[in-house]
Amino acid sequence: MCGKPFEPGNKFGKGRPPGSRNKHTQMADSIKEHGAAIMKQCVLMAMKGNPAAMRLCMNWLAHVWKASSHNGFRLPPVKAAADVPAALQSLTKAVARGKIAAPDAQAIANMLEKWFRVREVQAQQSSLLPEDTNVDLSRLTEEELEAAEKLRQAAMERGKKS
Repeated sequence: MCGKPFEPGNKFGKGRPPGSRNKHTQMADSIKEHGAAIMKQCVLMAMKGNPAAMRLCMNWLAHVWKASSHNGFRLPPVKAAADVPAALQSLTKAVARGKIAAPDAQAIANMLEKWFRVREVQAQQSSLLPEDTNVDLSRLTEEELEAAEKLRQAAMERGKKS
């Protein structure tokens, strides 16, 4: 018995039969099968004045309204890092006017900040081209010089694209 604290097998019951489904899966299947009828019944009950059904319908309507509530807001085009402050100002005005919810604005602001950081890194990388480094090229062979020139040209092309 050394190293094996338990005997093989389950002494306290058989457990769930193999192939059976858990309750969450059974509930999901039931909703897929009868969901439309349940929603119709809930709406009918809400229209008859059932407070619980009304609450369910209002929660659903509030969710749908919130998801489509910022359709009137358009973020100005952001093509360069200099455009980010104007976009953030526009975003702030939209929150103040109630055109967009504060959590949604926060998510957009976070995306703008990340975009701005990526652009900064790209600018730093493009400024560190091989021609800015001090390397003694006199000791390189012809093949190594050709490879270095190809790398320099590729880096310059990448800098032009960003």
